[in-house]
This record gives sequence, C-alpha cells and structure tokens, in this order.
Amino acid sequence: MFIHKIITPMFIKRFQCVGSDCISHCCQDWFISVDKKTYKKYHHADSIEIKQVAQTHVLKSEKKGNYAYIRLNEQKACPFLTEERLCNIYCKLGPSAMSDTCREYPRSEVEYSNVTFKRLSLSCPEVIRQLLFSADAMQLTEEDHYLAKAPKKSDLTDPQYLVYLWCLNLIQASSPQFDDNLYATMQLLIFLEKVNFEIEANFDRIQGIFEFLLAALQNGELTEERRKLPHSSVAFQTAVLGVYGKFIYELSRGGDFLLSTYVNTLNQLELDENQTQKRTEDNMARLRETWHLLTQDSCMKEPSVLRNLFSYLLYHSQFPHVSNFNGDVKGQHNALTHFSLLVMDYFYLRTNLSALAIVEKRMMTEKDVQLIFSAYFSMKMHVTGINDNLLTLMEQCQMSDALACICLLDN
Repeated sequence: MFIHKIITPMFIKRFQCVGSDCISHCCQDWFISVDKKTYKKYHHADSIEIKQVAQTHVLKSEKKGNYAYIRLNEQKACPFLTEERLCNIYCKLGPSAMSDTCREYPRSEVEYSNVTFKRLSLSCPEVIRQLLFSADAMQLTEEDHYLAKAPKKSDLTDPQYLVYLWCLNLIQASSPQFDDNLYATMQLLIFLEKVNFEIEANFDRIQGIFEFLLAALQNGELTEERRKLPHSSVAFQTAVLGVYGKFIYELSRGGDFLLSTYVNTLNQLELDENQTQKRTEDNMARLRETWHLLTQDSCMKEPSVLRNLFSYLLYHSQFPHVSNFNGDVKGQHNALTHFSLLVMDYFYLRTNLSALAIVEKRMMTEKDVQLIFSAYFSMKMHVTGINDNLLTLMEQCQMSDALACICLLDN
C-alpha cells in the first residue's frame, strides 16, 4: 500500500463558482476548446435547442491539440449562455455533458508520485476574491490517499519542499511592511545559490539564516536595512511596465479593462515627449505614496492580502523548480530568477492599482482588485513571451535577479 498525499489550500476547499453573479464571466470573450466526445454529444443531443446551436457554433478546429471549439456569438459570449448568464448545457443536459475545459476550469492540479497539489487559476475573479480576502486562504490541508502502487510520476523531493516551506514562512511572517518579506526571501535564495542548493550538507547553516531573517523581519531590522539600499532606477521600473504593456493587445477577455488601467498608469507617469527623469521619479514616488494609502485604508489593508497572494504564486508555480537541486540552472527555472519574475508581477499590479486609485479619486474596492488581478493573470496564462521579454530587459539593463528585485520593492 502506498500513501499519496493531497495538498489543498483552504480557499480551494471552499471554492464554488458563483455562476450568474460573476463579475467577469469565463463564458464571455474567451476561446473555449471542445474534446471529440463532447463535440459528438452536442451534435447528437436530445435537446433540439442544444443541437441547433451546436450545428452553427460548435465547430471542428484546425488548431493542433484542439478537436473542436465553440464559436462565440456577436456579443462575444458563448452561445450556450442564457439570458440569466447560466450555462444552458448544464441546465438541460447536466454537468457531465460539459466539455473538459468548462467542467474543470478554474481547477487544475500538479501530480507527483508521492503528492498532488490542488490549484485554481487566478484568471477567475472569484478565485481572486477568496484567495485575497480570506485570512486563512493559504492554510494548507493534507489528506492521505492509500494507493495500491505509486503513480508513474517523478517524486517531489524533500529538499524541494523544504525550500518551498522556508520561503513560504518568510512570506507569511509578520513584518512592518510586506516588501520586507520579499526582501527576506530574496536574501535566503541568494544564500541557497551560494551553497548550490545542497540542502542536506548545509542544513544547519540554512536553518540558521532562515531563523535570523525571520527574527529580523518581525523586529523591523530588515525594514531599516532595505530603506538604506539604492532603489532609484525609475528607467528600469518604467521599462518593466512597458514590457507588460506591449502584450496587453493580445488578450481577449479582460483586455480592454487591462489596457485602460495601463493607460492610466502611463498618464500618471507622464511618459511623453516632454518627460524628464526628475518628473518621472516624482510621479513614481506619488504612485508609491498612493500604494501606502491603499495598504492602510482600503480592501488591501489586511496584512493577509498580499501574503496570501505571494504565498499562492509560489504554490501555484511549484517554486522552486527541481532542476535547482541538480546543478547550475539558468533561465526561468532558476529559483532567484523565478522569484524576481514574481516580484515583477507584484510591481505591475501594485503600480496599476495605485494609478487607478488616483484617476478614480477613491480607494480601491474588492471588485476593482478582482477585475485587475484576474485580467492580468489571464494575460499571463494565455499570452506567451512576457517572462522571456522581461529576462531580456534585465540582461540589457545589466540587472542581476537580486538587483531587479531591490529596484522594484517599495522604499
């Protein structure tokens, strides 16, 4: 008998689709793939209404890997979506008749031979709400499943999971400012690189560094240390925003909203032909000050909000990649590079939320956060090349992973 663990964050256990109450419906303006079995089921359905819609809207695909797809109607919505914003397939044929895509989204999982991690996509606004605005969202639960034999998958190794837990604890620790948590995690990763991620041989040293960073986080020492660092690199900050900006046009669902918030940010930074470094620095400082206000007096004020977000980014991306323990690893699988890219995600979201608050002349609401975050992570899920372009930018600016993190943290 083989014990296989199932790891599930608390918010995933609680998650339920809100259906017609969703503020950004996944049945709207999104490519919906259909498997062969479901294609035949719709075209031969007992329901005349379903069959008629299928004949004109459920079409065979020329895309590799997709048997068929659902052609959206003139309103860019799924033709099976009712006036009540409910799925007609679900209503008339039941949940088992839904395509694999529709039945599973936003759920997914990562399976190893010894453990499975349950996940939800951050492109769903209800997932964003339950993750960010429930204090215990990232409390991990474990269940033991007894199997006759282990799945034919690679193992999640003890060193890999241990590094994840060290980083997770640093992200979730109490501190004067959340950016201190990011700085502490970066420091731990720098040390792990120095010892080549040889965890067993250096366990006592790593544990000592972890405990030192944890204490320094909680007593405010890291806040003072971080503020003394040279943060000023507004050219790099605006260049990072520009990388994201050029990919927004490729996004369908949520793209218009994400573009409008990005334009707000450019307008607040006054990035035009008359820009000067001093003016851009002053405008970026104003956005940072607005961010301080949002984290003190809005739906973002609870310490768990940002800690839950970053904890889940580590969890969802299976940080750190196992290749870090097999020698020198480059590119996005490198743990420090991986982490710096997550910091860039955070910087983009933080800056755009701040700009929107200035334009709207009000504090951000949960709905604002749900819309921006879900649209952003929809872009990261569906649009390829963003991270590659960010790494190219770092190389062009001669930015190490650590320096890039420092430049994007709030000072």
